[in-house]
Amino acid sequence: MKKITYETVLNYDTNLIRGFMRGIIAGEGCIQDSPRTGHYTVHISATNPEEREIYKKCLAQLEIHLKIYQNYKETYISEKQNILGVARQNLMTLSKEKNEKFIFMMQHYTAKRSVGRVKQEHINKILKLYREGAKISEIQESVSLANCTIHKIIKRYKNN
Repeated sequence: MKKITYETVLNYDTNLIRGFMRGIIAGEGCIQDSPRTGHYTVHISATNPEEREIYKKCLAQLEIHLKIYQNYKETYISEKQNILGVARQNLMTLSKEKNEKFIFMMQHYTAKRSVGRVKQEHINKILKLYREGAKISEIQESVSLANCTIHKIIKRYKNN
């Protein structure tokens, strides 16, 4: 029987690394959704420091930054670009319960952060396209924002 080591995973193509990390997150991950404090993170438990480093390297290949703190058994995926990277890479899809909690977290995250930080020029473009009858998918391609953000902008500003 061939022994597969964690280092072997780093030599795989990104699709296999993505699948490996989906499994790790399904088994060892959890979601912290705290709208009151504004903390939105994905944790991955790993007591072995070597495992934490492998997870960090795997996620780096998927363009997601993993934070490792000394004397902690968990690693953290936080910050907007990394949380969105988890969503883009579909890393939460193996566990139905975790995926549902992640989607719920993303709704809070985007509601709190996205609309307030969208450039005014993007808001103007979204509203102009919407009033001209463009589909949401066409608007999304034009401004490169998430559907939920576009919907929130339209809902907030459409009567102005």
